[in-house]
Amino acid sequence: MTRKFIVITTIFLTILSFLPSHAIWAEPQYSELKFMVPDGPPFGYRKDDKITGIAYDIMIEALSLSGYTASVQITPLSRAIQSLKAGVIDGVFPLYKTAEREEFMSFAGEALFTQTISLFSRTGSALNSEGD
Repeated sequence: MTRKFIVITTIFLTILSFLPSHAIWAEPQYSELKFMVPDGPPFGYRKDDKITGIAYDIMIEALSLSGYTASVQITPLSRAIQSLKAGVIDGVFPLYKTAEREEFMSFAGEALFTQTISLFSRTGSALNSEGD
């Protein structure tokens, strides 16, 4: 197997874990899956009136290779979460996994992205990084 095939398969399995079980196993109830992407470069954003971003590009490619089509909207995070809770959409990507979200969302075993966030300050600043 090629590395590309393994990566695409992993992404596809990640996508499946975000979908409600009826979207995967039941007879199709609609022609396309509905997703919302929180507005936030580089993951998902509008450029020249088109949706783009690394998360968007990966998800659309994986869905396409799997025979699915999707409609995607860029929205504020709060609207995306409320729409998912209300059953208006099938999924939101990407999202941080939190205990609160796990109460009403299913998350993949593997993260689509990992991120390290650091704080920098000028030498001599009152803000320091000593301690934990």
